[in-house]
Amino acid sequence: MPKIGPPTVTGGLRLDDAVVRTGRCLFRVGGALESFDTPFYAREKLPLEQPINGPAIILQTDTTTVVPPACRCTAHTDGNLIITLES
Repeated sequence: MPKIGPPTVTGGLRLDDAVVRTGRCLFRVGGALESFDTPFYAREKLPLEQPINGPAIILQTDTTTVVPPACRCTAHTDGNLIITLES
């Protein structure tokens, strides 16, 4: 099996281009489970420096990143995904 290298940081032009599919997902909000329509994104197609509002699921070869409701994720030019809590 070939070794997995660091993610390629190219970024797409539009967030819509990174959507793989949308599905219903359960998240715990305020102690209760709630169902949300949740977009699934291909990480290598995410536009750089554009905030993504949760809920969202970000897919890549070696990991899956979950962005809960009331959070925001940004793909930075250095290859990191930064998740922040909304206030």
